[in-house]
Amino acid sequence: MKWLSNLDMTKNQIMNAILHLLGTDPAGQEGQIYHNTTTHTPKVHNGSAWLNLLLENRIGAVSGVASLDATGKIPSSQIPSSIANGMDYKTTWDASGGIAPTAGKPGDFWIISVAGTILSVIYKPGDWIVSRDGASVWDKIDNSTAVATVFGRTGAIVSANGDYNTSQITNTPAGNITSTTAQAALNELDTKKEPTITVKNTAFNVGFETVPTNIKMDGVQGVGVANTAARADHVHPTDTTRQAALISASNIKTINGTTLLGAGDLQVGTTLKYSVAIGDGTTTTFTVTHNLNSRAVLVDISENSGSYNQVMADIAKTTLNTITVTFAVAPTTAQYLVTVLG
Repeated sequence: MKWLSNLDMTKNQIMNAILHLLGTDPAGQEGQIYHNTTTHTPKVHNGSAWLNLLLENRIGAVSGVASLDATGKIPSSQIPSSIANGMDYKTTWDASGGIAPTAGKPGDFWIISVAGTILSVIYKPGDWIVSRDGASVWDKIDNSTAVATVFGRTGAIVSANGDYNTSQITNTPAGNITSTTAQAALNELDTKKEPTITVKNTAFNVGFETVPTNIKMDGVQGVGVANTAARADHVHPTDTTRQAALISASNIKTINGTTLLGAGDLQVGTTLKYSVAIGDGTTTTFTVTHNLNSRAVLVDISENSGSYNQVMADIAKTTLNTITVTFAVAPTTAQYLVTVLG
């Protein structure tokens, strides 16, 4: 049986349960779990991929996870040699003497504190000098924050004519000028110059609209009112005429041979049923109007094709004439058939 709504166990136990057993990863969604019978491990889906749940026997094991020592660090025995023999910071180094430091092993490195040239390589403060072989071969990691040149000039640099043009000079918008560069502000000023205005004597003719003629309606004078004809009286049929038409022989209905005409309740000796197909691919909550005038109804939900298997969903008997059916996932178009018996 398929369960199509969330199952709230209200903090009760699920006893003697077994996870879904599969040999390969199925299509999944975030939070889904199953037990992989090939790797013998439970797995959980994180929304993108299946992940192995951490088991104690996988800590420090091959293809497992690393453990931590008493100081909270990974033991050296579990660190690959390529990482264990990685870079090792020593101290700062003054390169002005032109001499490389003495390395003990590959990966030893120093941070240059004073600029200089070592083995024909220029080093600046902040650069790293790294031992490649633990002896005489060195590499440079360029970490210098010094400015190499300014406008092609080095040394103590001062500004010179031609270093900047007006498009490179910042302007702070003020008043009616909104441009943010000096050149754009100059262009804006040029376009906002006051135009030359020539005033000439001109004669104007002013006309007046004629007041509309009064219009009469049924002999009464009024302004802007159209003539209308008197409406003929509309004669409504009497109530007795309507009643006679309603209870004519052609309009009388019966249920199980009993007419609906007359006073009092009509007792029907059969079970009433209402069925409707639901699902639109978007909605998860549906209101089904059965009009059985009772909450003492039985509700069945089943697939609307194939084997027509019964399924489970949340059902609320909302009113005497309606029920509410809620699914965790929106069913496809007309996927399920809801039947209400009363």
